[in-house]
Amino acid sequence: MADEDDDFIEVKVHRDGVGTTTARKIVKQKAKAVVSGHKITPGAKVIFDENKIIYFENVEAEDLDVDWEEE
Repeated sequence: MADEDDDFIEVKVHRDGVGTTTARKIVKQKAKAVVSGHKITPGAKVIFDENKIIYFENVEAEDLDVDWEEE
């Protein structure tokens, strides 16, 4: 049986670039993936790599063909 943490995967989507401050916040939120519409700084990439967070940068909104709801 899956434990409670396996019930969902937290993915963060950012319209702006992601720097180290934002990366640390994302780590604290226990996200598993990050999608950014702009660049992710080298320092943020190191933080994501160290925490095994998958990241994608420079993603166009049109490339995300998914149903979503805003929090």
